[in-house]
Amino acid sequence: MNTLWQDAQAFLENTKNKTVLVIHDYDVDGITGGLVLAHTLRRLGAKPITTTKVGRGASLTTEHLGHQPDVDAVIITDQCPKSYDQYTQFRTRYPKTPLMILDHHKVTEYDDALFVHPELVFDTPGYKYCSAKLIYELCNSVRDCEDLSWLAAAGILGDANAPHFQEFLEEVCEYQDIEIPEDWYDAKFAVIAETIDCCSAASDEELLLYVDKLKTQETLKGAIALGNPCQHVKDELDKYVALGTTLATQEGPVVWLPVESEYGIAGWATTILSFQHRNRLFAGYRHQVDGTSINLRWQNTPIHLGDIIREVTPQFNGRGGGHKPAAGGWVGKGHFEEFQEAFSKAVQDALKNTEQP
Repeated sequence: MNTLWQDAQAFLENTKNKTVLVIHDYDVDGITGGLVLAHTLRRLGAKPITTTKVGRGASLTTEHLGHQPDVDAVIITDQCPKSYDQYTQFRTRYPKTPLMILDHHKVTEYDDALFVHPELVFDTPGYKYCSAKLIYELCNSVRDCEDLSWLAAAGILGDANAPHFQEFLEEVCEYQDIEIPEDWYDAKFAVIAETIDCCSAASDEELLLYVDKLKTQETLKGAIALGNPCQHVKDELDKYVALGTTLATQEGPVVWLPVESEYGIAGWATTILSFQHRNRLFAGYRHQVDGTSINLRWQNTPIHLGDIIREVTPQFNGRGGGHKPAAGGWVGKGHFEEFQEAFSKAVQDALKNTEQP
C-alpha cells in the first residue's frame, strides 16, 4: 500500500483521547460513510462529533463553522471543500487544526491537509468508488469493522456503484446471513439507502431526525427496525418512474424529464430510469422558486457529464459539476430554456469529439 494510505491510517490511529469533528455530506454516501467513521473513531478511543447540518450543495458555510467547538482534528468526507470556494473560511476557523479529506470527487491538491482519493490510492476513477467504501476500507484497515460493512453497502447503492462492488456486496450478505438478491436494490441494506433518500426528498427536518436516530444504531437489524418515516415519498417516486418515459421529451441526444413533485425526487427518478435505459442520457429537472435544478444520468456514457455541466451552467447564472456518468447543476430563474439549448449543443460537440480517430 502506498504512503498516502499509511498516512491516513496513522491519522486515525493518532485520534485516541482526541475530539474529532467529522463533516460529511448529507446524501446516502456521505451519511453512511460519516457513520462508519464516527463508530470507528469511538472504537479507537476518540471523541467524534458529527455535524448536524451542512447545507446540501453549500457545505462548510460560515454560519455552520461558527457553531462548531474547538477540536483536535477534523475529517471532511464525501465533499471537496475547495470546489465550494469555502476552504479559506474553514482555515480561518481552524487555522492549525490537523485535517484529513476523504473524497471521491475531484482530485485536488492541498498544502495543509491530507487528501485521500480512490484514484490516488487504488488507481480507480472516483465515479467507480464511493466515499462510504473508501472510508470503510480505511477504517477496517486499522480496526476490525466488518460489522459496519452494511453501512458501506448502503452507501454503494446510494451512489449507484453496485456494478463495481459485486463481490463486496455478496460478502456483506454472507456476514449478515441474508440472501443475495437478484437486484441489489432489493437487499436488506438497501432499505437504509432508500430511507435516507426518502427523508432527504421530503425535507431537511425529516432527514436530520432520521440521521439522529440512525447514529445510535451499529447493526443492520437495529437500523431496519427504525422503519421509514417517509414511505409516502417512495410511493410517489414509484408512480413517477412508471410514467417517466411518457413524460419525457428528447432533444438531440438528451432526454429531458420534468419532475414537478413537491418532493426532491428528480435525481432519484432520473437514476432509476437511466439504469432501465443505460444507453440514453437523462436530464431530470425540477423548477423551483428561484431557478431550476438539473440531474444528469447516463450509465454507458462516452463523455464526462460533470465537466460539461460545469462549463455550461455559469453562462446562465448557475453552477454545476459531478462525475462522468452522474452530475447535476442549477440555473437561475428564467434561464432554463436557454440552458437546455446550450447543454444539448455541448453534448453533441463532445460526442463528435469522441468519434474522431
